[in-house]
Amino acid sequence: YEFNIKDFQEGQKEALDQVFEMYYSLMYLFAVTIVKDEDIAKDIAIDSLTSLFKLHKNFAALNNIRAFLYVTTRNSALNYLKFKKRLEKREDGFIRGMQNTQELILDQIDGALLKKVYDASLSALPSQTRKVIELIFEEQMTYPEIAQELCISVNTVKGLRKYGLRKIEGSITEQGLSHALVKLLNCVIPAAFLYLMS
Repeated sequence: YEFNIKDFQEGQKEALDQVFEMYYSLMYLFAVTIVKDEDIAKDIAIDSLTSLFKLHKNFAALNNIRAFLYVTTRNSALNYLKFKKRLEKREDGFIRGMQNTQELILDQIDGALLKKVYDASLSALPSQTRKVIELIFEEQMTYPEIAQELCISVNTVKGLRKYGLRKIEGSITEQGLSHALVKLLNCVIPAAFLYLMS
């Protein structure tokens, strides 16, 4: 197939494929010299070609295509470096802050871990106790509302709540999760954990 700019403008697959074959490796090599990361450079090259193909009607010559790809790839690579620099700056600040808090262990900072501990401890509760905890902390229902919902007394609701929270707190202790760690990640854990850590 001999490249034809008109075919490219019309979005013909053969023309698009040929441009990809002509420029992907070049854009990848260009990007990797800037970002120093092969995987990121591959993504940038693909994104640049994708942007080109979306605008295929606007190019009247191969030189225009080449210029667009180099500019787009360069800008994307530089934007990535700026983003990486900002991210590293935030991470450095975060780590410095954590170093001042003895209770925090950096490799434990994982919201998924806390959610897993909560879900496991909740699942281990008797069904009635589990339901009470869920209705209080996840559905925000009052004691009278729960009593009516479950056909039990308000005192029973309070007793099950106390029992359930004690069991969940035991699970937290067994996992070695510090109070400071749980507080730090309060945005990803249920209200029951927040209550225990308050």
